[in-house]
Amino acid sequence: MNDSRCYSLGLTRQRARNATAPAADNQVNWNDTNGRELRGNIVWTCSQIGVHSLKSRAPCIYKTLDNYAEVMNLPRLGNPQNCTYPAAQLNTAGAVAYSSDQDLSKEMSVFGEPHKDEHNASGGLSGAYGVYYELDGMKFANFSGLQKHGGTPPRAPPSQQVKPWAACLSIILYPPTELLNGTFCLQVAPWPDGKPLVLPSELIRPVHQTARTKETLECSQSTFTADGGNLMDPEALANFVCRSTVQVLHYLISQLPIDWDVHFDPSTILESIKMKIDGDNVSMRAWPAGPNGRLFNIFEQPIQRNGWNIAVKWPSL
Repeated sequence: MNDSRCYSLGLTRQRARNATAPAADNQVNWNDTNGRELRGNIVWTCSQIGVHSLKSRAPCIYKTLDNYAEVMNLPRLGNPQNCTYPAAQLNTAGAVAYSSDQDLSKEMSVFGEPHKDEHNASGGLSGAYGVYYELDGMKFANFSGLQKHGGTPPRAPPSQQVKPWAACLSIILYPPTELLNGTFCLQVAPWPDGKPLVLPSELIRPVHQTARTKETLECSQSTFTADGGNLMDPEALANFVCRSTVQVLHYLISQLPIDWDVHFDPSTILESIKMKIDGDNVSMRAWPAGPNGRLFNIFEQPIQRNGWNIAVKWPSL
């Protein structure tokens, strides 16, 4: 293992599409369950240490980042309290002789030399295990990646031969600008057409929401929200649109692991949504037959009518 490599462990961004999702190597592959579990354990452990370090040493910075992450619904990598490190990278560096002047530029290009991470968010901090200090235990450092930094391969003790198995593993937690600033798109889940459901930045970043007006929303094709107002009663249209969001919510939740049993009450959600009717705040209508996040099964229930047993199919919620 006497060489150097880099592995993305957390969230990655496709620059051309500005779309963010878990690293491609983390896609479900039933032939590599151990690898996925290992990645998850590394990310969870390192993010937990990083969060503890930031909260204990810079609590004001942590609180500010945590508030902002709540506003934007930032995906929290690893530890649920992780509000500042949405990306992670594992670097491996093979050991060299004590007197060697070798750096990491051959294996890691510019990132193996003293460099600045210009795509890091100015308000966030990077965290690293193993920089310029003696590796005599688990150590973590918070620093701004916008400042020049770098690393070297691990060096063998003086007058000792380099062991072929000797290597240093460094975990880098860092805050990409697009993720912390909300100027990215999120690939949330598979859509029925086999493509990802993409949540655009206009739905993520607060500044976009405050600047959005109805007049700026245009579509080349007819839609219910824009074009159905003259064909439907206002309350009926509002109920239809709100129930449509419940259907989308059900579709997304139903893709989570079944044993988590994530579910909701559609009527409670709709009741919390209100509209003005004759000056009064009126809730959307209850939807007892609506989906609730659980599997939507069909079962037969016999009903007697005029002495006959009739099998009627009902949705099982």
